[in-house]
Amino acid sequence: MEKKKPSPRIYIVLPVHNRIHTTTKFIDCLKKQTYKNYHLVLVDDGSTDGTAEYVRKNIDNLTVLYGNGNLWWAGAFSKAYKYLAGINTADDDLVWINNDDSIFDSDYFENVINDSDLKPETLIISPGHSIYTDFIERGFSVDWSLMRINKLKEGEQPDALTTRGLYMHYDTYISLGPMHPMLVPHYLSDLEYTIRAKRRGYRLVISGCTKVYVDRSRTGLHEDNSKTLKEFLFNHLVSKKTAYNTFYWGNFVLLAAPSRYKVTAFIKIYARFPRKLLRYYKQKRMP
Repeated sequence: MEKKKPSPRIYIVLPVHNRIHTTTKFIDCLKKQTYKNYHLVLVDDGSTDGTAEYVRKNIDNLTVLYGNGNLWWAGAFSKAYKYLAGINTADDDLVWINNDDSIFDSDYFENVINDSDLKPETLIISPGHSIYTDFIERGFSVDWSLMRINKLKEGEQPDALTTRGLYMHYDTYISLGPMHPMLVPHYLSDLEYTIRAKRRGYRLVISGCTKVYVDRSRTGLHEDNSKTLKEFLFNHLVSKKTAYNTFYWGNFVLLAAPSRYKVTAFIKIYARFPRKLLRYYKQKRMP
């Protein structure tokens, strides 16, 4: 007798905020999927550009959750988690988390449900291929002794993954719990989440059968171009949009670092701030 093909429902967690022209490309990819058993959980964090309305017109299997513009990534993820934790699902259902600036082929979901690595207590990342360069994001290694996070090279095993194109069994997703939106609201929240999973003994796997294409130019502030001291202090100590906020990096260390490295890694993070401040002053004094 021919083995019955698996047909799990894929719950898609998609946070969005005022990028309708980006989101439409993602929705176009969804509509072209050859595998149709999916349900989109759209977390619209206060969009004013008609994003949710557009998605409602184009996707039937849809739940829209609304924020006030202050959810950021971890808050949107946690809002979706609360919703998904309260629904009835089948044993083999899946959760797929992604950014709306990703695009993917029409057979992507077919490849997901047939992925031989898709097992309980396993998180799988689709390599993210840059649409502008030959860079492929596969995950990260973490050197806690030096407090460095390095991008993986091909063949290396990950210590952490992003949540861009991350999929797993529903039960695995529920068992890991939500993110920490107050402590790490945006950047680093996905790394903390996947480091937490690995610490609990879950497998982190780089997919060999799925991939996404990524426009990384649309995401946040990665370089400090502060023009004034006030802006510098805001970006490094307050802003949720910058990838180098000292306060949130410190919180990340307290949440994610192994016990033996917490103190030294925390000190290294805060020791970087005066060095960056000194560098800022030197640059301002240059003619």
